[in-house]
Amino acid sequence: MTLNENEYYVKRISGQKMFRKKRCYLIEWEDYGSEDNTWEEESCLLGNTELVEEFKRQLIKEFPDRPNLFLSQDRVLLSSAYDPESSISDSPEPAVLPLTSKTNSKSNNKRPATDRPKNGSPRKTSRTEVTPEIEFGVPDKLKANWNSIKRGHTTGSVRAFLGSLKNSVEIAKDSTRGLIRISDTHSHFDGVTPIVEVVNKVDDDPFPTDFLYIDKMVFNNGVSPPDPSFIAQCDCDGPSCSGLCHDNDSHVYSPDGRVKISQGTPIYECNVNCECNWNCRNRVVQRGRQIPLQIFKTKAKGWGVKAKQDIPKGTFVEEYVGEVIMNTEGDFRGKFYDKAGTTYLFDMDFGDNVKYVIDSFLLGNASHFFNHSCSPNLTVYAVYSDSADNNFHRLAFFSNRLIKKGEELTIDYEGKANGEDTLIPQRKPGKGTFECHCSSPNCRKYIHD
Repeated sequence: MTLNENEYYVKRISGQKMFRKKRCYLIEWEDYGSEDNTWEEESCLLGNTELVEEFKRQLIKEFPDRPNLFLSQDRVLLSSAYDPESSISDSPEPAVLPLTSKTNSKSNNKRPATDRPKNGSPRKTSRTEVTPEIEFGVPDKLKANWNSIKRGHTTGSVRAFLGSLKNSVEIAKDSTRGLIRISDTHSHFDGVTPIVEVVNKVDDDPFPTDFLYIDKMVFNNGVSPPDPSFIAQCDCDGPSCSGLCHDNDSHVYSPDGRVKISQGTPIYECNVNCECNWNCRNRVVQRGRQIPLQIFKTKAKGWGVKAKQDIPKGTFVEEYVGEVIMNTEGDFRGKFYDKAGTTYLFDMDFGDNVKYVIDSFLLGNASHFFNHSCSPNLTVYAVYSDSADNNFHRLAFFSNRLIKKGEELTIDYEGKANGEDTLIPQRKPGKGTFECHCSSPNCRKYIHD
């Protein structure tokens, strides 16, 4: 039998409950997984009583000592049923639960059902509202644990989360760089200079297919890009500045572009309104990365990044880029990322308030793959250069010692040991306590969330 658009076969009814004085049934859909089960009002069955009668017979068969269980006002599940709104399944006893607001909050996704065809063909129903997973898709890195990640969130929240990620990809589509395959083990990103290689000599795992490489910030629909019209120019004369301009209290960079100030001190670079030229010693981060990098597969930490040349102490290595979102959106996405055990949210937190967050979960550059070390060789600085908003700044990684060619580049997910540094990820990767694999002599053994 041919289905009309938005029509789906019903496999069976596997549960019931009362919601707002109306009886609802847990529907299992043919050719869909148990995570797609949905609650439907009795009226949506449009008189298809055979479905209900089958459910009654199965309920009596499974629980013969509870002949009136069908009349219960509570939620009742068959022993093999799975309710996506509850963790209860495969229970040897009838799953009878009092109704709660958490359960009811998802029950307004009504999908009307049609009569069963008289010719005895499979039952079908019209699902007028597709699931968020079908509508937007689930990123590959979330698929394995998606059921547990979304559990506890309303359908509306799941839809908003997946929709926001899809929108992020759409915003960045004109800024992404494709991956060019060179051999079975080597690739590099198209048009990225200096080069960023991707190398896997450890296993057959492909590079994350849902990661999109970008080399500049993209801005969420709710965030306006910085307006340089309101930035004050420096008072320096000539093609290059001394470095003692803007709000810098001392020389930020050496003549060869190495950072001289300590971590925790902001960097104020020259901007588009200054009269100095592009080679001014006070323009380092805005000129971009000058170091070739390699993203490589590690043996115990997933993907990491290593230097392709020696990097002197104080050298700018990479900027943390991604999608700029509002802090409220960061808090919202973080609730899903935390349950996934990973996150790439980084606060712009050097200003008066945390107003903006950089999310590189799907969009980013090589810094997306920086791993943790208890003795990191990179330090992060707040850099101001293109915005008059003191809550908007760049996040730049500088080498804090000589880094040898082939050495992995690392940051400290927990910030400084003395707790003075606040420029750390909004939520460290994972939730709780995780074993550390940095192998540093000063390894703390565990990373704490």
